[in-house]
Amino acid sequence: MTELPSINARDIYGHCPACGHPTLRLGEDGRITCTLMDCPRPDLVNELIGEVSDARNHAAYTFCSQLVGHVNMTAFAKTITEKVTAVAQRAEAVQYANEQKQRAERAEAIRERVRALADQWVKAGPPALGTSVSRWWDARLIELNTALDTKDHT
Repeated sequence: MTELPSINARDIYGHCPACGHPTLRLGEDGRITCTLMDCPRPDLVNELIGEVSDARNHAAYTFCSQLVGHVNMTAFAKTITEKVTAVAQRAEAVQYANEQKQRAERAEAIRERVRALADQWVKAGPPALGTSVSRWWDARLIELNTALDTKDHT
């Protein structure tokens, strides 16, 4: 299946290295950007193109392209892949950190509820004379179970 040419002459065939969507566009200023609203780095293409341009302007490039590691295409492809991978890993790390923060906040809330329950029990003291210790203890276990249940407190 062949792709139809773009209706807009400023659309660029290819995928954004940051988000992977085929949403590249040539701007009026000559810069290539990703037009996807949620793209983490819409200007990444220009950064990568700048590195190639800098490498080609390097004095050693005209002498011997193998002497400059960032000039040959294998090294350039590796650099692009590393940068795209780093962007993806950063996004995963941020998501993981947010999940861990939420878990810590839930754990802290549970700890506070249990601590408040323990203080309440200390204030109440032992069961009154004539009270069944088993029933008194069962009531305390129900209170503790309620304090630990996150469904009631979220």
